[in-house]
Amino acid sequence: GDDASRATAPGGASSVDPAADAGQLFRLLVGEGGLLQLDKLASVTADLNLDFSQEDLQHMISLFDSNGQGALGLDDFTAIVRAAATA
Repeated sequence: GDDASRATAPGGASSVDPAADAGQLFRLLVGEGGLLQLDKLASVTADLNLDFSQEDLQHMISLFDSNGQGALGLDDFTAIVRAAATA
């Protein structure tokens, strides 16, 4: 296999790049070039047994929606994942 794509942390342990994983997850959810709309975000969080109200999810979208589309693009979604990973 090609191990060049894996980052290695000090001590030789593999580390995971949250942004790379976010991109893969995003494309699985909405396809290439798609947008993550409120209804899809609500469906995904419910499937994961995460308890968010529609208002909470809409607020999350508006906080990270960088271009005012009312939905999350890949860059917006990646920003959420990075923020959560460093919290």
